[in-house]
Amino acid sequence: MSAFEFYFSFFGLLLGLSAAVAMTGLADALRARKTVKLGWLTPMLALLVIIDISTFWVTSWNALQGVAITYASIFLGLLIALPYFLAASMVFPKDATEWETLDDYFDTHKRYVLGGILFANAVGFVGSVMGGLEIPLLRWALISLFFALLILPMIIRNRRVNLGLMGLHCLVNIAPAFVSYG
Repeated sequence: MSAFEFYFSFFGLLLGLSAAVAMTGLADALRARKTVKLGWLTPMLALLVIIDISTFWVTSWNALQGVAITYASIFLGLLIALPYFLAASMVFPKDATEWETLDDYFDTHKRYVLGGILFANAVGFVGSVMGGLEIPLLRWALISLFFALLILPMIIRNRRVNLGLMGLHCLVNIAPAFVSYG
């Protein structure tokens, strides 16, 4: 087993568990749909989390091919993967029936979820830049938009605006799958 395979099995497992916990929350919420109104915001937040984890996973696969196994690299992986897990765990309430609507839950918990994603991506980004990653101008623009679309819903209270911002964030996040920007 190469150092990359060893590292990525650990890192990938944590990211995979994060995606699974978000989907488990969605399944629980869908089971409770007769007693609680789902709304659009929390499911959109779950989609954002799943897409972000997926794109981060692919980016990491490409960026970490030469990773060395050190305490620093393991701790860096934890600084990225554990906030994802925490964020994914908080997308949906433990008991959806305690809330009148999941949109109300979103209003009180969005900062934790989006903040966890923001933190994980900021750590990954800083680590990449410190590792010598060269970033073309168009990618800088997309990275700036990416971070802005995480921060804005944290401070904006309008539900429709937040829904639009999160939808746009999902599109920006999956854009590299369809567009090459150098």
